[in-house]
Amino acid sequence: MASTIPARIDLTIEGEQFASGATVAFNVTVTAQDRLNRSDLIAELVAVEEVDPYPTGDEDYEDEYEEDEEAGDEGAEGNLVSVSFNGGNGEDDAEDEDAEDMDDEEDWVQSTTYSEEVVLAEGLALKAGESRSFSGSFVIPEDAQPTYDGVNATHTWWIDIYLEGDVEINQSKEFYVR
Repeated sequence: MASTIPARIDLTIEGEQFASGATVAFNVTVTAQDRLNRSDLIAELVAVEEVDPYPTGDEDYEDEYEEDEEAGDEGAEGNLVSVSFNGGNGEDDAEDEDAEDMDDEEDWVQSTTYSEEVVLAEGLALKAGESRSFSGSFVIPEDAQPTYDGVNATHTWWIDIYLEGDVEINQSKEFYVR
């Protein structure tokens, strides 16, 4: 027997782009699919930066200044033999090749740059089929880091709305901060 999600959350944000210091207004509608008992409705403003720690895209990156033994440059100044960022020995093996085939963003380092939470409703109870709407807003900090999507780093802003209870239900929407 498949379990039913007890409620559906619909989130709308009034606008798509915001400047630092601007107010981001949003509306939330919670519709109970099944009886919803004593759940807290939470809104959270979140900003996260993700950075690729291996900007070359190769975890086994070796410095391009490898010593060229065939050319007779042994002991020449300024030449580096091998630099490996993962502590490996520079030798290729099957595991390293498999790792390269994995999703590029899997190894990205994630850091929350901003988070603010507000409770929209405590102990929310709805009968099956019943809906209730809520409004709220957040102010983007004056010193907010803007949204960007670069080759080696991204910074994303969103609002996350969720019901805390026996089953956590959520919906998120991204927006652009300039």
